[in-house]
Amino acid sequence: MYFLFLILVFCTFIFLFCLHYLAKDDFVLLRKDISVERVFNIAILVSLGTLFFARFGYAVLNPSANFLNPFVFFLFPYFPGLSLVSSVVGGSMIFFLISDFKKMPTGHLFDLFSISFLSAFPIGLFGYFLLSRVHLLAIKPILIFLIAVLMFIFFLKVLLPKKHKNKFQDGSLGFMFLALFSLVLFIESITGIFKVVSVLKIEELIVLGATFTISLVLLIKQENLLSKTKGLKKN
Repeated sequence: MYFLFLILVFCTFIFLFCLHYLAKDDFVLLRKDISVERVFNIAILVSLGTLFFARFGYAVLNPSANFLNPFVFFLFPYFPGLSLVSSVVGGSMIFFLISDFKKMPTGHLFDLFSISFLSAFPIGLFGYFLLSRVHLLAIKPILIFLIAVLMFIFFLKVLLPKKHKNKFQDGSLGFMFLALFSLVLFIESITGIFKVVSVLKIEELIVLGATFTISLVLLIKQENLLSKTKGLKKN
């Protein structure tokens, strides 16, 4: 029962470590005189909010009178049940609210937070596989784990340097992450390509669909892709 708690603690540590690595010498944050400590304060609040939404989402999707008991609701190591979809969507909402309230460069921080989340995601998958008693040496779990790792490396080593060269607007990497995350999880749940991740409920699929659509629209608007496409056609 403590294994889930240990995995979450370790994932949070990886998330904060990566965030510190990205934020400590970040030009935008240095120019705005934003310390790593302030970024960490937001990260801790977002982490707590993410955990709350993960539990709240699970309670809503699996209604039970037991969740009305605060001890059952908050002591998730003893009474397991967290929703990955609710955690990512709810955590993103909490981030935008807190970042905007504190007058931080929301779009830029959203990119850093998204990449930091991706750094911890493979560890979370590994813990999920262990809890689900999936054979870790099977091809499909290994493939899913490698995809998660490659996604993190791609965002960190390819997309982030392009952003530093002003190839992307602030917030675009975060919207890419949300759109890609929602699309992959939606397709996996519908098709069962890997048959490793649990099938999601219809409410979660609706949330994923809405998240993908909103993220894609915001990305297109942020990067002004429609105007660029029209410009290419004219040329």
